[in-house]
Amino acid sequence: MSVKQTLAVITFICGATLAGLAAIRFVWLNPAVIGPFALPIGMTPLVLQFEYSFEIPGYFFFLGAFLAIASWSLVRGNPPRFPVAVGVLLGGGFLVFVSVVVFVLASAHYNVGMAGEIPAGWYLWVRPGCKAGVLGLVLFSVGLLLMAATRSGGRSCGPGVARTSKVR
Repeated sequence: MSVKQTLAVITFICGATLAGLAAIRFVWLNPAVIGPFALPIGMTPLVLQFEYSFEIPGYFFFLGAFLAIASWSLVRGNPPRFPVAVGVLLGGGFLVFVSVVVFVLASAHYNVGMAGEIPAGWYLWVRPGCKAGVLGLVLFSVGLLLMAATRSGGRSCGPGVARTSKVR
């Protein structure tokens, strides 16, 4: 990858991650934004992923979205190689997996059920695990976008690729 392409991909990943984390925090603090989906989501264990997420102010969404949109044209025009996109995708998936494992192990170790008292030690495990999970969900989404750029980028001719056209 060239330096320009590397900087564009890193800027895109950072901007999209910042926008995603800020959006998650905003929706957590203002559940009315997602309307009828707030209640079903709030009744699942997945809600813990968002309860202990990073405390990023909502106005950082605009900065992250600006960085992601501005760098997307560079990323789309010169897409990263397939292993880069797969690496971001698998890295995000791994963080989500680690988060689920931490949650299950903490709940089993402290014998935490659906109701009752929760020991303080459980929070020591779950809070960092949930932060890893939220970051993993966002990175997984960013990886999917990079995969889309990689797939669509293969259709256009890049540098060093001869363009062939049929002339009739």
